[in-house]
Amino acid sequence: MSTELFSHYVDEHNCKLYSIDNINYKDKFNNSKWNFIHSRDDEFDYIENIIPKKFSLILLDTIHEAKHVCKIFYYYYEKLEINKCFFIDDISWLPYVKDSDKDRFYAEINNQETFNTLLNIYFNNNDNINIEFTFEGTGMCKIIKLNDNKLNPINKKIHSRKFTFKNLIRKIIKG
Repeated sequence: MSTELFSHYVDEHNCKLYSIDNINYKDKFNNSKWNFIHSRDDEFDYIENIIPKKFSLILLDTIHEAKHVCKIFYYYYEKLEINKCFFIDDISWLPYVKDSDKDRFYAEINNQETFNTLLNIYFNNNDNINIEFTFEGTGMCKIIKLNDNKLNPINKKIHSRKFTFKNLIRKIIKG
């Protein structure tokens, strides 16, 4: 669906579209401005010679596991132009929780881990990126690149006070 939407956009704005997927969708669309790459999105040595050096928009809809999303994001982020957007699909676990419409353990846990990873990326890079989330459907993350600085790795974890003795006391007092 996203390829079809982007295909219309590239026709209207005279630009190029690149899709990478390990399932061969090459014959799915007929658009001379669309470049389909039949590969995993982490086959960087292969892909690097095919894709442009810079992108004005990137949509990541990949293997929905936090480590993979993180690896892909850090690699392709360097190719994003300043003040442009990097979108990451399927970041909401809410549609998949127990007794919900979609009720799927795997999607719930992976999407929640991906969401938390994105928060940690932001926590370590808030001077390099802006980040927004929407929880419509299965959720989407929008990251805006603010500068050409190299992204910091996730060195600092977010340390929540949720499970502290002080918070337990606060909950007891509040009733």
